[in-house]
Amino acid sequence: MTWLYPQSSFSVVGYSYTPDRGEVTGFKENFEELQELVESSSYDDNAAFRLRSINKMFEMDWLTSSEPVKMDEQLLNKMGNFVSSSREEVTQLLVHEEYNEHTKEWLALTLHNMVSAERWIAELRSDRWKSRRELDHTYRRLHQSFARSLDTFRTFYERRSNLESEQ
Repeated sequence: MTWLYPQSSFSVVGYSYTPDRGEVTGFKENFEELQELVESSSYDDNAAFRLRSINKMFEMDWLTSSEPVKMDEQLLNKMGNFVSSSREEVTQLLVHEEYNEHTKEWLALTLHNMVSAERWIAELRSDRWKSRRELDHTYRRLHQSFARSLDTFRTFYERRSNLESEQ
């Protein structure tokens, strides 16, 4: 029973997530591109601070590791905190910063993807009776939500950087 339902309160086995190598490779490439954009940014304003803060959400080890990662309540809480604070930063950027409509759309998509990640995290926290197969599926969807958030955020950051260089 503990092998089949690794997150139940009766389980001593636990659960380890093994990500798809292709997804990890794509995530790492996108993350490296974002890092280069952040490092080359000349702005040191409130928005740049918020952007660097959001960037930290994508630095979690479980997103970039090709090896199995033990998933537990502590890691879920850490993920939830990162996503929640990053979602707040994105909301503040949408409300308080001036961007053209096309650039704002990428930021809104990032917000949408972060909300999706929060839902997957909430589902994992609340349902302790997921089977191993269901956990594999849910963690894969969560990883994909982070990857989509990274992709849309990187595109937003590129658009913002292009606007900076035009000014």
